Amino acid sequence: MAQRHMNRAARRRAHKDRRRTGRATRTAVTLGATTALGLGLLGGVGAVRAESPLDALGDLGGITALLDNDMIKDFIEVCQNPDGSTPVPDAEHPPVAVADCSQSTGGTGVAVVLPDSVEIAPLLENYKVPDGTVLVGGKNMIEMISGLAIGGINIVAVGLALGEFKTFDEVLDAATRAPEMVTVDTCNYLGVVTDGKCAKVFGVTLGTPGTRTYDKNADRRDKAVKVAEYLTNGKFDPAALGQGAPSGTATVKGDGMKVALAMRGGHATAVANTLFGLPGVALAGADHGQTSTATSQLGFATALNMDTDQIKLTYFGQELDFTKLKNNDLVSGLAGDQLGELDEIEKLQKSIPALKEVSCYGVNTTATAEGLGTCSNYLGTFDYYQDLRAAKAGESRQTQYGLTDVSSLVFGNDALLKQFGLLGGSESTAFMDSLLPALTSEDQRLKFAKDFVRFTQDVRTENVMEQAADADGNLLWVDADGRPVAKDAPGALPKMQVKQRPVMIPVMVQAKNDDGSGKVDENGKPVMVQDKNADGSLKFEEKKDSTGKTVMENVTETVTAAWLTSDYGLREPITIEWMGQKIVLFPAVEVNGTTRPNLIGAPEITKIVNDSGKGLLPKVSLVQIDNAFGLGTLSLDNPFDPITTIKSYLKTVTLDDDLKEINKLVQPVIEDAASGLVDDAKSGLKDLPNTVTDSLPGLGGTTPPSGAGDQEQRPTALTSGVLDDRGSLNGQGDQDGQGDRDGQGGQDGQAGTRGPEDSAGDQSGSLGTSSDSGSQDENKTESAQTATSE
Repeated sequence: MAQRHMNRAARRRAHKDRRRTGRATRTAVTLGATTALGLGLLGGVGAVRAESPLDALGDLGGITALLDNDMIKDFIEVCQNPDGSTPVPDAEHPPVAVADCSQSTGGTGVAVVLPDSVEIAPLLENYKVPDGTVLVGGKNMIEMISGLAIGGINIVAVGLALGEFKTFDEVLDAATRAPEMVTVDTCNYLGVVTDGKCAKVFGVTLGTPGTRTYDKNADRRDKAVKVAEYLTNGKFDPAALGQGAPSGTATVKGDGMKVALAMRGGHATAVANTLFGLPGVALAGADHGQTSTATSQLGFATALNMDTDQIKLTYFGQELDFTKLKNNDLVSGLAGDQLGELDEIEKLQKSIPALKEVSCYGVNTTATAEGLGTCSNYLGTFDYYQDLRAAKAGESRQTQYGLTDVSSLVFGNDALLKQFGLLGGSESTAFMDSLLPALTSEDQRLKFAKDFVRFTQDVRTENVMEQAADADGNLLWVDADGRPVAKDAPGALPKMQVKQRPVMIPVMVQAKNDDGSGKVDENGKPVMVQDKNADGSLKFEEKKDSTGKTVMENVTETVTAAWLTSDYGLREPITIEWMGQKIVLFPAVEVNGTTRPNLIGAPEITKIVNDSGKGLLPKVSLVQIDNAFGLGTLSLDNPFDPITTIKSYLKTVTLDDDLKEINKLVQPVIEDAASGLVDDAKSGLKDLPNTVTDSLPGLGGTTPPSGAGDQEQRPTALTSGVLDDRGSLNGQGDQDGQGDRDGQGGQDGQAGTRGPEDSAGDQSGSLGTSSDSGSQDENKTESAQTATSE
């Protein structure tokens, strides 16, 4: 930790002379990498359409540019490519923060280890007050704060104190300097004590000599402490500095798009690989020493479990607070119009969200966030999810098995690709609208595709209730407003409370050796084991607090339910009101933030209090049936007018339009691929003759040895069956009976060989045999043709 602090201090000194201005840059630096990654990843969420599906994740290029800022690097460990990885830690001095990109083989990857808090005081020395500002123009922020903290609201005192401290290190050094006691002479003259020896006049000492001992560093230390406390609401504590340094490991792997975030000892690993040239996307974030892993191959996997909303901005180790600065009348008078920026910074600090999401979708995707959930999705169809959060009264924990509809990415009014601006666009932006809430909430999940069917096991934990009693054991009763009443009072109700029981802990005793002595470990500490009762069962006892009072816990019970839901079929439960009763068929349940009918749920029957359902004819709720593959929604709101019903239904069918849009999207890709295949085929056919003739010598042809001269070379069985005596393919000769002079094929397009320079016949090095007349007997020609056909 000390080493990291020294490195950050060295970086601050190295960049001390750099001056950055502009409100946007100041805000980005103040918020640090937390805002950039916690919110920057969600950039573009409000857009109705995106140029591509990956655009919805935000501008990674903008984030990586921010991470290159030298000041941001003072607070984080970050890598964006294999060369930027934190070195492999050695056993003796392992770093507490490791950002590992060494296994990133391409694509886009960022690994970041975030701090628990962002100390902004070192940044302030690098920002100047705009020139021309009264009194403090051209001063850096540390100088300005020094003047205000020491001088208060007195403009003269502020002006004198402006140069007291200029850098963060000067303030820290003075505020932490140890007392240094010195003794000096004093003189008390007429009740006034001054430092120095008493004067003598004509040998007479004027005043009473004395001494005093004081801390020579006290005055400057007190001033530095005022500066260090000025932007906080607490007391300066040197031990608080450096406590929020980054810790944990963030690792990215593969050639896809991957982001890994870690803080407070978390271990995050994001693995993304391409398939068919298309990238996978993996986001992993871990906190509080837990582990998160996201793996994606052509898909999207998210495992985020980070309380980034707990990251705070600090000033000299204490949480940032602008109250003193805003309450300074001098500041209000000189720069009152700029105080709004301070409010914006405070609001931004409080608006940094937590990152909570576990979701999977794609060809091969898995994700696990310890303490939150685990999921997998294969081929965009086979889906699994399990909630890993600890049980809590009033909440459910679910395990799900689903078959998702990959065609819903392209078919239907609310198809995912349409929401991204592809396939003609969509008026519905359900996915985009749910993106930010899902990434920042434990209770919502991203939904990429619709469900053909999903089975959910819902386990709900509830407190066990019991009737309260007084100290004597008498049961208590209350009225409708909760006021105590007698048991026999009109409208008396039992006063209910949560049932409790003592917290039981194991009874621990020191283990015994064979000789009966107490067992100790190698360090001499007692080895403790749980004691047992006489019957051999383990012994427990009630837990006590510091006052000796028994610690109690609530008694809970779990209720397990089975749900079967689908995004197709009935859109809402069927409600029937008749004869004063209300019957709900397929009652609704909430799965992944969406309310759907439970297809295996028992009917719910309730009594209608008013008179709305007491007629002779039953009232049936609107029945709407959603269909897959762009086949629209059938609304049975007017069963006695089938023509209107069918017309309304056909207006909701998008299949034909969807197929046309898919064709527009895919056709250029197919044409490009087909064009490439045709070009390759043409090139191959063009080179085929040369390829064949070039390969024949190596297959037993008639190429003569070097220096063969005019010696006759007889063809082998292979060439005699394929070439005639003039070397033409398919047993055909040149039309003139001669070997071609230029070595090219004859007019029939067949391959030929170079003819002899004289009329004696082909050279022995040609593919034909030598002949006195340069022509062959027809019988031989027919024989060659026969051999070829065979």
